[in-house]
Amino acid sequence: MRIVLAALLVVAATFSAGAAPAPNTPPGAPYPRVQGGDCTALKAKLGANAVWHTWFKGQLDTPGDSNGNLSSIYYYDDPCFASLETCKAWLYWAQTDWPDMMQFQRCREGG
Repeated sequence: MRIVLAALLVVAATFSAGAAPAPNTPPGAPYPRVQGGDCTALKAKLGANAVWHTWFKGQLDTPGDSNGNLSSIYYYDDPCFASLETCKAWLYWAQTDWPDMMQFQRCREGG
């Protein structure tokens, strides 16, 4: 039990640190995988009105132990993007990768 819990904590720490989804996109996927950018840096580079922003939080419920108790891995991020298309693509994959208990904001212009 302790080993499983330790492994889940390592995975949760990796994702909660803002790790981006894998860079490869499965064949036939409607959106490419993209990485979110730092809002402050993008605003400085493009101007605040040219930046798109969203936030997302969700979780992934996994089989936790031999008794069937679920474990949850939580994820949160609030990235910015240079275009609406890349913002939507990121949000699509966030919803796909973290399908449980989702809350999010649609992509908004202005960072």
